[in-house]
Amino acid sequence: MSIRLAKLYTTGHTHRVADLAEAIGRVLGLDASTMEGLRISALVHDIGKIAIPAELLTKPTALSVWEMALIKSHGEVGYEVLSEIDFPWPVANAVRQHHERLDGSDYLQGLEGDAIILEAGFWRWPTQ
Repeated sequence: MSIRLAKLYTTGHTHRVADLAEAIGRVLGLDASTMEGLRISALVHDIGKIAIPAELLTKPTALSVWEMALIKSHGEVGYEVLSEIDFPWPVANAVRQHHERLDGSDYLQGLEGDAIILEAGFWRWPTQ
């Protein structure tokens, strides 16, 4: 995959995640402000990948342990980038937590259940 195709995929991915978050939010009857925070969180959830070399994101073969650790750092990197911005929603924490799983098996913080904020990834929970 070329770097250009990877950027197109990433853009498409973030918009699909935002659309899914918004659709689930509507079903849940969330208010307009919460919906806006969900959409923004979803659109920037992978912003930490700016710290990952493009050739690693597009690598067609298996990743080494070191390479996988670097990719797994994108949630924390995204948190560091966004925590300096004063959003009216918990966007930085949503980005940090977006790989959390309800059972606590995430590789970053290992949060589970109610410890995971709504904005962090309820769009993933139906598949868990």
